[in-house]
Amino acid sequence: MLKPIKNKRQIAKKDFFSKDRRRIDNTIVIDSSVYKNVVFQEVDKINEIKLPVGTLYVITKMTSSTIEFIEKCDEAIIFCNAINIKHIEFVKDKVKGVMFRNSIKDKIQKQIDFLSENNINIKFTENHSKILLLKKDGVKYVVQGSGNPSINARIESYIISQNNAHYDKLLKYWEDA
Repeated sequence: MLKPIKNKRQIAKKDFFSKDRRRIDNTIVIDSSVYKNVVFQEVDKINEIKLPVGTLYVITKMTSSTIEFIEKCDEAIIFCNAINIKHIEFVKDKVKGVMFRNSIKDKIQKQIDFLSENNINIKFTENHSKILLLKKDGVKYVVQGSGNPSINARIESYIISQNNAHYDKLLKYWEDA
């Protein structure tokens, strides 16, 4: 639980994640392919969401990592601020690269070592995005949202789109970094 800041110099105290990581509620999925009649679908886990033809809007209310999106795919590039080695270990053969924000470089040496040992390309920029570039059977997907691939997932939101042009522009941004 976040506590209010009493003055500008006081840092908000966080009640970080208890060992009890039960699902808080269901996930709400809005399928934009039927935008006139918005459809809500409830699922228990991110991995139950089918990759869309078009665009899918997702709001979660559970502790679930974006790693579940990567599990569905053949290849991934991750833009993030934090990454959890325990989770990335399950999909390390699928992850081709990770882009971090410059300012965290000195704080994530274990993650850098793990990614390097597994031949995962690492880049640093002024990026603050949480994006996944995914390929499944040659089809390109972009997942943009609020969640990092880490254990601290809370109520998160995602836009999942099957869009080659969007994927290609973000891939070029990755390659040029």
